[in-house]
Amino acid sequence: MKSFKEFGEEHTEEQWKEMIKAIDSGEEVEISEWIYFYFLEVLPPIYCKGGFLLQEAVKFSDEGSVMRNRFYGNPKTGYFAQQVKTEDYVDRKTLIDGDFI
Repeated sequence: MKSFKEFGEEHTEEQWKEMIKAIDSGEEVEISEWIYFYFLEVLPPIYCKGGFLLQEAVKFSDEGSVMRNRFYGNPKTGYFAQQVKTEDYVDRKTLIDGDFI
């Protein structure tokens, strides 16, 4: 598992791109608390069990699923991010009610 646990406000563009590439890979990535809260505040989140999804879709899977980045965790267990299929974490009615689709 790639770790960006020590990642804070001071970073280079290359470090940022490396982190985003790791998250977009679909593998679980360890992130810092700063990253977690940065993405929580970027756009209104789509809350899901144990965390949140970015409102902005990243891409579509080959099967047509909407892929979004999921962020989850807490100070005790650590914080994590991973690209996931939206429907695995949020039902369609919640997406419609929240004007996300």
